Amino acid sequence: MLALPRACAAQPLDLRVNYVMNQDRPAPLTVTFTAQATAGNRIAWDFGDGSGGQGASVTHTSSRPGTSTFQTRMLDSRGRPLRTASARTEVRSRSPERAQLAVLLGRKEVRWQRG
Repeated sequence: MLALPRACAAQPLDLRVNYVMNQDRPAPLTVTFTAQATAGNRIAWDFGDGSGGQGASVTHTSSRPGTSTFQTRMLDSRGRPLRTASARTEVRSRSPERAQLAVLLGRKEVRWQRG
């Protein structure tokens, strides 16, 4: 008897990531991240500032102005990465910075001026 191999269709791996935030992007900025992944896999997040998260939906707050890159990984049951997605978020200063106190140096004098 001859055994014939069965045709096996591999399930495509799918990872979709979305994030929602205030469009003005003022600091501190809270961003809600969501991901949809192929069934049986899990999601890991890296926010680029030393913090991360696990699960299909996470929230992260960036308190300082600047640009950061977040990364989303779809992991198999053993924790091996199957798919990766990344994007940048920009956090803006809440308002133009203004000096609160200025030090004025003159000849033989130092003056303080409030902003």
